[in-house]
Amino acid sequence: MTIAFFDSEIWSQPSIFGLPLGLVMFCFLMLRMLKTPTDNIQTESEVENKAITPPTQSCLIHVGNLCESVSEDDLTDLFKGVGNVVGVSLFRHSETYAHIEMGSPKETSFAVEILNAQPFMGKELTVTEVKGA
Repeated sequence: MTIAFFDSEIWSQPSIFGLPLGLVMFCFLMLRMLKTPTDNIQTESEVENKAITPPTQSCLIHVGNLCESVSEDDLTDLFKGVGNVVGVSLFRHSETYAHIEMGSPKETSFAVEILNAQPFMGKELTVTEVKGA
C-alpha cells in the first residue's frame, strides 16, 4: 500500500497551470509552513537577556504608621487614586504596615510623592519606595 501523496500517478496528472498535482500540493504545504505565526517565539539570547536584566526601578512601596483597623481594601482604594495597584500585603506585628505593588515605577514615585505624610484613618502615613526590590 502506498501513500497517495507519493503515488506516481498523482505527480504526472496535470493540475493548475499545467503543473503536476503532487508538486502543487507540496508547494502549498511549504507555503503554509512558512506562514505559521512565530511572533511569540523568542530566541535563546532574548530569553537569556530577560533572565539577567534586573528591573531598573522598584514598583514596591512600604507604608508605615497605619491604623490597627486598616484593611487591604482600604489601602487598595487609597492607592488606586494615584495609580494601578497590582497587589497589597498587610502585616500586623508590633506595628501595622503594608507593602503596595504599583503598576509602574512612575506610578510608584507619584504615590510616594503624593501620599507620604498625609493623614489616613487618624494617623500620618509614612510612604517610601522599597529599594532593591
